[in-house]
Amino acid sequence: MEIFFIFFGAIKLANAIYVYGLSKNLIATSFWGLTFILIGVVELLGVVGIYKSLVYLLFGLSWLPMMWSPCTDKIFRINKTTQLIRKIIFLIIGGAAILMRVL
Repeated sequence: MEIFFIFFGAIKLANAIYVYGLSKNLIATSFWGLTFILIGVVELLGVVGIYKSLVYLLFGLSWLPMMWSPCTDKIFRINKTTQLIRKIIFLIIGGAAILMRVL
């Protein structure tokens, strides 16, 4: 799982740079990709305590800006319904990740 998170984060980061170039969407998507990498590194190194909690809190927070960032995966047909579903899913994932570390 750790290796998956590291590679997935790196792929999303590279894809965001390729798709967005220098824009505000690059910042949100890059932050999201970097938190995947951080989670992988934290789990791989076995970090515990406050540092692990902070990384997971950042991971949860990174999902929230993605609600307003357009999807870089051009597989899905983009319309108002799919964008709304994407926002709801990202809100649930981000909120759940935050709540898991706060509570």
